[in-house]
Amino acid sequence: MRHFDGSVFAAALLEPATANLWCASVAPKAPAPTGALSPVEKTGRLRVLIVEDEMIVAMSLESLVEDFGFEVCAMAATGAEAVTFAKALRPDLILMDVNLIGDMDGVEAARQVRETMDARIVFVTAYGSGEVVERIQSTIPHAVVVSKPVVGSALLRAIERTDPD
Repeated sequence: MRHFDGSVFAAALLEPATANLWCASVAPKAPAPTGALSPVEKTGRLRVLIVEDEMIVAMSLESLVEDFGFEVCAMAATGAEAVTFAKALRPDLILMDVNLIGDMDGVEAARQVRETMDARIVFVTAYGSGEVVERIQSTIPHAVVVSKPVVGSALLRAIERTDPD
C-alpha cells in the first residue's frame, strides 16, 4: 500500500493540522453489516492500521507487515487520525507509536479506540522506559510493547502474542 507521497508527508510533519494529507487517499469504508463476514474472514489476511508520525518508520512497518502477509488498511500520523480510521475501518490490529504529533499521544488514542472496539494493539516506541510501559499497562492491560528500532522477528512475535486464540 504505497499510497503516500514523501513530500506531502514532510509538509504534514511541519504543520500538524495538515498531517492527514499523506493518508487521505485511503478512504474509510463503512463497517460491515451485522451478520456479514469480517474483512479477515473474507480475505484471510489480518488488516493492520499503522499509526506512526515518522515517515521512514511508517514505511518500514508497512514493509514488514506486508512481508508477514498482512494487509495495511490505512496509515495515520496523529492520535486523532488513528481514532477516526480505527472506528471507520475496524482493523484487526493496530501498530501504535506512543509519541505522535498533535495533541493526542498513542496511549490516549488506544484508550479511545478500545472504548468502541476490541482491536489488538501493539505499541511501538523508542521510549521503553518504566514510566511509559507502566502508563501503557495501566491504560491497556496486557498490552504488548515493541522497542524501536523494530526488528521483524520481534514485531511478529509481538503480533502473535496479541492473538486471542
